[in-house]
Amino acid sequence: MSLYLSPMFYGIEDHVAPHISKPFAVRVYYPTDDDLLLGAPLLSGPHPLVIFAHGQRSSFTMPKMCPEDYTRDHRRWGVVLGGIARSGYVVAVPDLSDVFSSGVESVVARIDQTIDWMRTQWHGRRTILTNPVIEGRAISQVPSQAADLDAPPSDVQEAKLAARVHIPPPVFPGNPTPLALVGHSWGTRAVCTYAATHSGVAAAVTIAATFDDNTSVPNIIGAGIPTLMICGKAVEESMNFAPMDSIWPELPTPKYQTAFQGVGHWDWFGRFGAIRRCDGTPPTWRETGHIASELIAGFLARHVARVAFPPPDLVPIPLLRPNHLPWYDIGSAIQMRWDVPGENFDTLPSTGDGILGLWTETPPW
Repeated sequence: MSLYLSPMFYGIEDHVAPHISKPFAVRVYYPTDDDLLLGAPLLSGPHPLVIFAHGQRSSFTMPKMCPEDYTRDHRRWGVVLGGIARSGYVVAVPDLSDVFSSGVESVVARIDQTIDWMRTQWHGRRTILTNPVIEGRAISQVPSQAADLDAPPSDVQEAKLAARVHIPPPVFPGNPTPLALVGHSWGTRAVCTYAATHSGVAAAVTIAATFDDNTSVPNIIGAGIPTLMICGKAVEESMNFAPMDSIWPELPTPKYQTAFQGVGHWDWFGRFGAIRRCDGTPPTWRETGHIASELIAGFLARHVARVAFPPPDLVPIPLLRPNHLPWYDIGSAIQMRWDVPGENFDTLPSTGDGILGLWTETPPW
């Protein structure tokens, strides 16, 4: 049975990925059968690889958000990404804080570097590769090299990392599993650009996407892959919410869009999220992060892992699967629409829209 249908635990690792120009930090979430969180063993794969691009935050972010140190924002998405990992995915989150100012090309390059590092140097790379062979022989026939693929970095390797010496990639041990991209805010620009300019991306998810440049819209349309676009519908999100309607007709199918009533740009971290309003104002919804995680995991299960599951698990399920928590606070709701031609939705049409919960406004679409 798939991990999506029977989720387990997830673990966390923090690494420094070596690179010729500049090493960068990467946080990795992965499925495990142990509830240690830190230091838990990787569950044997293969697992699809998900790369997450976080948003750009600075001292000028409004409303003012805390903690003020935004250089660790790649570590602040555990509520959303942990839920994805425990459903059967390895999720890698590179630190992008030092490359945002250099433009989208630099962020796209960092994503590409992260994918390469995960597939060729990360100690758990066998879990995100299939049909592993070394020089034409099965890994089981090369025990010394096979064991090294599962071993954590040695002290020598750590010393090299500290010295910022580039470590050449080892023998490529197999074919990569499916790749999906998820981005928040400014990070979605890079996700859309990467998906439009690189082959091998199976699906893309945007959270509170920013479409205030000249390339994001044609890129997400031109990528030609399944997409899930998630956004809050709050006053501060009007610039990001409005384009979803104009983009919808041009997006290739399968496609999904979801809007959260009253949720703002930085409200995706759950009840005890690491990023919060400095004035102490609580998020509109306490469980926004869990809900986003559930929607993304369901989308990836269908279009990346190719898991067959009833569409109601993705759309009108009344309970949150991971923790059996209510989806809605009083007066809150989700608007959704989808277009998935050829899918058997049982009680649902393959194309439709709907409101879940208590939303009194007329849907904009």
